[in-house]
Amino acid sequence: MCRRHPDGCEVDAVFTPVPFRGRGYARRVVAGLVDACHDEDLFMYALAGLEPFYAGFGFVPISETDLPPTIRARYDWTVGDGRPSRITPMRRRATVTGRISYP
Repeated sequence: MCRRHPDGCEVDAVFTPVPFRGRGYARRVVAGLVDACHDEDLFMYALAGLEPFYAGFGFVPISETDLPPTIRARYDWTVGDGRPSRITPMRRRATVTGRISYP
């Protein structure tokens, strides 16, 4: 799912049920989303350990202060109790080259 905020697009809810993992479904979904949104910056919260997966699509880790305000508000909610979060804010900059092939 990709949620459009007034100040940016947030990639959210990429999930594959356990019995179907390892078949490339998530990779195809993320590749399709990135291709469809190639001309927009995308922001997300990667669960700890999934950063390399998303890096393969051009996402890079960023500071939570680099998130657009409405998306950052959702990040603040995830760490509101002061405990360290298990997520990494990430951004993929828009491209003007069109569709891209992904692994």
